[in-house]
Amino acid sequence: MLGVVLGPSILGRVFPEMFNTLFPQASLMPINGLSWIAIILFGFLTGLHFDYRDIKGRGASFAITSLSSILVPFGLALLAAWQIWNSYSNVFAGNNAIAFTFIIAMGIAVGVTALPVLSAILIEMHLIQRPLGKAALGFATVNDGVLWILVSILLSLASSGANINAATVAKTIGLTLLFLSIMALAVRLFIMRCLNAKIISSQIHNQDLVAVLCLLFISAFITELIGVHFLLGAFTAGAIIPKEMSHGIQHKLEHSVSIILLPFFFMSTGLQTKFDFGASEIWILFALMTAVSIVGKVAGTAIPEKLSGSSWVRSLELGALMQCKGLMEVVVLQMMLAAQIITPQCFSAMLFMAITTTAFTKPAVLIVRRYFGTHKHRIEDAEPMIMDAPEPPQLMELVKNG
Repeated sequence: MLGVVLGPSILGRVFPEMFNTLFPQASLMPINGLSWIAIILFGFLTGLHFDYRDIKGRGASFAITSLSSILVPFGLALLAAWQIWNSYSNVFAGNNAIAFTFIIAMGIAVGVTALPVLSAILIEMHLIQRPLGKAALGFATVNDGVLWILVSILLSLASSGANINAATVAKTIGLTLLFLSIMALAVRLFIMRCLNAKIISSQIHNQDLVAVLCLLFISAFITELIGVHFLLGAFTAGAIIPKEMSHGIQHKLEHSVSIILLPFFFMSTGLQTKFDFGASEIWILFALMTAVSIVGKVAGTAIPEKLSGSSWVRSLELGALMQCKGLMEVVVLQMMLAAQIITPQCFSAMLFMAITTTAFTKPAVLIVRRYFGTHKHRIEDAEPMIMDAPEPPQLMELVKNG
């Protein structure tokens, strides 16, 4: 919020000379550098929350619902984005955008579900250890994995501009899959053997943290060489860390990232964001994409979940939970803005959408539960009187700062 107040939307509009004096373009470079370090670490911390046990052995119904929760809003957003491109491409499409990359970008932005923010909401509602919470986390885990792959490929395509060809896309996808396979199999196995041999400690001493951070930055660098975004490498490095180590790493890093580094990201974002509240196009895009996100996420999750045998109440609750976007959406939109796929006006509208859908998450679950839930359902998935197993408090701090 401070970045927005000090940025061109408010300070730059009211006192333009003061804004140009305080924040010349050259002064933004150090802030941008710190902000991208924050994003690398945020992607890594998001990966630490990725738990393959949330998706292991869930069966075909889980796979169908989790993929549907991405593909349905993604598909609806493609249709909406095509209309936006035809009517307002001069307003919302960045300099490096073509119809294909802009439409895909809108689909990805609508399809986001923020795993860390969802975890925080589930902790707050005391659902993190409940069947409903575990199912939602499983779906969000798949969402996150697919999200970073799609974002990385999109940014690679955007950097190619109009020179996109099938051979380049196939090469990028092939190298990405090879990288993910090596990380998930060989590197993870190596870390497990080091952990079992006491070469590294699950308590995460300083030397262990240095080794982990080296792995993080090497992974991010390799994905950049492949031609996909470094955030996929950061997320993957976090996702392969054994759960015995993840809480210790979170304890070491999350406070520093959320309190010291992420504010630079928000400052950088605010200083480069131009809100034009009087532009009708922004509100058209906001309303259209908000409706698409809500309908797509709820329908894409609730309908296949109901067909798999769940009650309508549980299905609708899961659909409501999959709405939350939070900081994850801001990161994705900022990357698209930096790649000049979208414009600041598009960024503003989609940011409003993210805020609205995230704020809608918890109230929607409570409404479904209160007005449609049966007594049996309330007993099974109601907020327990005794607190569930404690979760790292740094997670809530990260979300509050975001």
